[in-house]
Amino acid sequence: MTCANRGLKSGPEVDSNIFYIFSKVLSKKMFSKMLWISMISFLSFSTVSGVSLPRAVADEPAYCEPSSFLTKEVLHSDPGLLRLRTFQVGSVRLSGLSIGMSMTSSLISYAEGIKPNTALKKYCSWYVNDRNHLARESFVWRDLRKPDADVAATVANFEAQLKTSFTEGSEEDLISCLAEEKFLAMGCDGQMHRGPSVFAMVLAYSGCTPEHSVAIVNQLWGENGVPPATRMALAEMAAKWAREAPLSSEKVRKAMEE
Repeated sequence: MTCANRGLKSGPEVDSNIFYIFSKVLSKKMFSKMLWISMISFLSFSTVSGVSLPRAVADEPAYCEPSSFLTKEVLHSDPGLLRLRTFQVGSVRLSGLSIGMSMTSSLISYAEGIKPNTALKKYCSWYVNDRNHLARESFVWRDLRKPDADVAATVANFEAQLKTSFTEGSEEDLISCLAEEKFLAMGCDGQMHRGPSVFAMVLAYSGCTPEHSVAIVNQLWGENGVPPATRMALAEMAAKWAREAPLSSEKVRKAMEE
């Protein structure tokens, strides 16, 4: 009896049926594989590009989104203030500039124009370099090392120099400047390495993710050779300080959201 007599099909039609079954099985396996690849690619993209997953930013203040933060910039023209970028974040005027290369008198006038009577708090301005002696005497002075590839050494130096500044109630704390005076300025000499890193730390302390904090300062002043891992570690340290002092960090966040 032939195949035809038994009602079985042969030839191209049989081959097409076999191909159809094979493709269905293969497609399931390929779909599963592609699904895993897509998930891994998305997670990698989120990490590398600075795009944070929803769970990571669920409780982040709205101003922390980089494009949103840039819309808060307030233009201020003064030839005595170099590389100045200043922002009105809620009720807080937050400024970063090249303090060491700027005119000290210009920064004092600028600070007093925004918030009078801050002389007792050294104008709520943090100078984080060491070459400008007048700036060292006039403002809060913290001699930071240049952040470099030695992450551990950089973090240790910044912690030793800045921990009290991020501690409410200490002799010179920036928490009171943000929450009470509603003004804070910070910067190094060229506003390329130390100053932008401290700016990122302030943002992270206020509730921004370290990723967004670093993305904002890199867009404002550039990386300038500071390894991403180093600046990220500094922002993460500030976020850790905020978690350890929830009442203080909440005061800062509230001031920057109101």
